[in-house]
Amino acid sequence: MDNTADRAAFGRNRFRASFLLLLLLAIFAANFIYGLSDGLHKRMYYPGGRWIQGIGIALSEQVYGLDKGYVAYTEVMDAVFEIRTKYLKR
Repeated sequence: MDNTADRAAFGRNRFRASFLLLLLLAIFAANFIYGLSDGLHKRMYYPGGRWIQGIGIALSEQVYGLDKGYVAYTEVMDAVFEIRTKYLKR
């Protein structure tokens, strides 16, 4: 039984997988080099005000009884942001 067609298909699939892996590595390397050139290796990812928003949502939910998911009262959020800017300067 001659399985040259199977070998050819296997070779094509291996070539495609190798090509995609090399492309992925090239994109990763380009992104890494771009980050180094921008000085991003000296910074840590910090999601701006997400933890502050979480505190405002929790206060709105636990203290004021707002039970609507990820929603907070504007007055609570304003007070939390004011406290953050007053006491937690970065």
